[in-house]
Amino acid sequence: MKDEMKTALETAMDEFDRKRSDAAKRQEATKTKETEFSRSVERLFNEVIRPAMEEVENTLGKRNHDCKIIEEKQTGTTDVQQHAAQISLTIKPAPPTGGGYTMMASRTICFAVVRPEGKIVVGTTSSLPVRQVEGVRRSYEPSKLTPAEVEMQLVTFVKEVFA
Repeated sequence: MKDEMKTALETAMDEFDRKRSDAAKRQEATKTKETEFSRSVERLFNEVIRPAMEEVENTLGKRNHDCKIIEEKQTGTTDVQQHAAQISLTIKPAPPTGGGYTMMASRTICFAVVRPEGKIVVGTTSSLPVRQVEGVRRSYEPSKLTPAEVEMQLVTFVKEVFA
């Protein structure tokens, strides 16, 4: 009986060790995937989205329109996500040159990371509730958000602001 009990205990401990090892491997794979995702998003923000937004900001700034880029880095961890990374461009058209007071709404386009889906969502908002085009425009896998797509989203947005 002692040999049977020892074998049963050893089998139970082997199974426990295997499950613990498998869980550690899954956790490490998740951490690696999260790190790769964060790096790809950071690269996308720095090398694609921000330069395109800066081009819009420079072009519109030459015509005295107020533009502002705001970037927020991710805070928290994958376990406790407090704030996802996002970058936004806010445009407030210049007032008319002929004088007089006109309330000009500022509009914002935002590229934000959505977790745990691992997507980038593009959305717009307005400082005044005057347009029905606000809200989520599209969501993308980071690898599928090309410079051409970012530029198209920004041009469409600028056209809407000045429509």
